[in-house]
Amino acid sequence: MALEKERLCVTGAGGYLASWVVKFLLSKDYFVHGTVREPSDEKNVHLSILEKASENLKLFTADLLDYDSVLSAIVGCTGVFHVASPVPSTTVPNPEAKVKRVIVVSSLAAVVINPNWPEELVLSFENRSNGLDFVIVCPSHILGPLLQSTVNASSSFLVNLLKEGYESMENQPRVIVDVRDVAEAVLLAYEKPEAEGRYLCTAYTMGIRRRVYIPTTTIRKEMALEKERVCVTGAGGYLASWVVKFLLSKGYFVHGTVREPSDEKNAHLPKLEKASENLKLFKADLLDYDSVFSAIVGCTGVFHVASPVPSTTVLPNPEVEVIEPAVKGTFNVMKACHEAKVKRVVVVSSIAAVVMNPNWPEGQVMDETCWSDKEYCRTTKNWYCLSKTEAESEAVEYGKKKSLDVVTVCPSLILGPLLQSTMNASSLLLVNLLKEGYESMENKHRAIVDVRDVAEAVLLAYEKPEAEGRYICTAYTIRVRDLIDKMKSLYPNYNYPKSYTEGGEFTASSEKLQRLGWSYRPLEETLIDSVENYRKAGILN
Repeated sequence: MALEKERLCVTGAGGYLASWVVKFLLSKDYFVHGTVREPSDEKNVHLSILEKASENLKLFTADLLDYDSVLSAIVGCTGVFHVASPVPSTTVPNPEAKVKRVIVVSSLAAVVINPNWPEELVLSFENRSNGLDFVIVCPSHILGPLLQSTVNASSSFLVNLLKEGYESMENQPRVIVDVRDVAEAVLLAYEKPEAEGRYLCTAYTMGIRRRVYIPTTTIRKEMALEKERVCVTGAGGYLASWVVKFLLSKGYFVHGTVREPSDEKNAHLPKLEKASENLKLFKADLLDYDSVFSAIVGCTGVFHVASPVPSTTVLPNPEVEVIEPAVKGTFNVMKACHEAKVKRVVVVSSIAAVVMNPNWPEGQVMDETCWSDKEYCRTTKNWYCLSKTEAESEAVEYGKKKSLDVVTVCPSLILGPLLQSTMNASSLLLVNLLKEGYESMENKHRAIVDVRDVAEAVLLAYEKPEAEGRYICTAYTIRVRDLIDKMKSLYPNYNYPKSYTEGGEFTASSEKLQRLGWSYRPLEETLIDSVENYRKAGILN
């Protein structure tokens, strides 16, 4: 039985324990039928991005009180894992479905409170006379990482212990077991031919005040290295995708907000290494507070990267199209972070919020004390600069008012390889230098930084306890003509600009960020990796 990879059904597949059962079954190459109330519901989206789900998971719309919908999910299966609760009598598989074994997930509550329900309800179906083999697993209080986006009751208990600061609490014994261990137990009960009857599934009994010593040699590797839950807004974007990638590589569990998880432009995210286990995408509009809060709740850190970027400087209504979304979106993120008791928020601003300052002393290197002048931005119609300045100001002021730990990072022009399939504004600038053959171009200063180095800076700002305030993130300041000469030496056959006009100059310093431990790669590496990435994607064809 253990070696036969037959078709199995899991009821309530989108739930806390059931999701892990589905994940483990898929990892063992079973074909899984999962019952859910509504397959397209956002709370079930995690199932479709599990490893092997695209080939081996089929979701069925089923109401456990509707016998026909249950039968349609179970028919053709040789085993059933009944995880959904409550347990109605009509959900027992029909003998006509030819199910060999049914694993019913009960609860320790059925042992210590009322041992006659729900197991007696199931067993009263004359299962033995109908040839059905029932095995019952009774887990205790289940804790451990979530696969689903919603917080379940048993996990809420632990979240509340961490967050609520109760004045008093009853020091009653708690019997605890890891959700992954319960899922393993459920599979064991199915695969072992000798399994029969009822099994209690628990690991530790302890009072709420008591600490348990667990020798490190017995801790599973993945538990020992487990990081906290963090949220990245605008996860499908250019920089945000790299932030997500680096967070996953360091073992964090990442909540990523996107406008539409199923959108093709976000398809690269589930393919990132460790994404199948440690990335949850949330459908969120930053102007909708509730959707933002649902993504942030349960996280200890937030990386606010999302921001509207205007496609042109000529906007009919810049306040509505750019400024208001940037400011309100940032306010909603800050408010959600405060309500969710997030420990630190890293806000990705921009050097655009630094350099538009006509009153800064000429020739003086710009540092973190320099802010773009809002009225000057309005007068010159630099709406992106204004939006970044307003949004960063909002984040900083909210942090001061609510005692929220806010760190801001202001990157310069970001270049480097794309993870996403769509072209972003800063990368387009380099692509146009290679392709468009402009007759003339302003030879102004460009401050450049690699997207991977910015992502590292953002993580540094989160992980370093001493990080505070504002950080300019830039690596090289170079004239456009010098940049193009460098590109010509590397790639001589592209259609570069033909002449240049005089342009302005400025210099900004990332000295504060470097003191925090940040370093950056050579400019040549950034340029080569960018061009090779564009070539591979067919962008330069």
